[in-house]
Amino acid sequence: MGEEVLPIHALGFFHVCRNGLFYETITFDYLDLDEYYYNLEKDELEDEFNRLISNMQYFLDKEKIVINGENSKPLVHGIDICFRGSTQRPSIIFLITFQGKLKRGLNIYENYYEESIAPYDFESYWLFPPKSRVVSVDIDGEYDIFGDKNILVIWVKSGEKIRGYERIEFILK
Repeated sequence: MGEEVLPIHALGFFHVCRNGLFYETITFDYLDLDEYYYNLEKDELEDEFNRLISNMQYFLDKEKIVINGENSKPLVHGIDICFRGSTQRPSIIFLITFQGKLKRGLNIYENYYEESIAPYDFESYWLFPPKSRVVSVDIDGEYDIFGDKNILVIWVKSGEKIRGYERIEFILK
């Protein structure tokens, strides 16, 4: 990777299904002054995709996701690279899933990971099923609950301390 590829922002979308499947899409935005990603040939791009998937899976394997007291294993299913209006602004998109056993009533999602300092701003959007309701959130950064209380938005600023733990309690009807 070129020395000028700098991460500048991240954005995550989590879609929670009643059957306990969690769909996660994470987009990392970069500043790539050398146009490293834009100039990759097709075979180089495939190798880069494989390297990026392997790296992301490595970090996901270090996390511990617990849903209603049972461990869940996230898995990277796909990746893409796009350019947001400039060949120097690549975005890398990861498509991830994990599974838990959800039930009517109170459900608890927990994630344990390495403590850190946020290197850039990032936001996460959680969409829970209709007629569900987020009732408690323990997470770093700021958050708000929208809609019919089934949409959670989290904002973390560059430089904020990340404890390495998050918990979301939600009710399924």
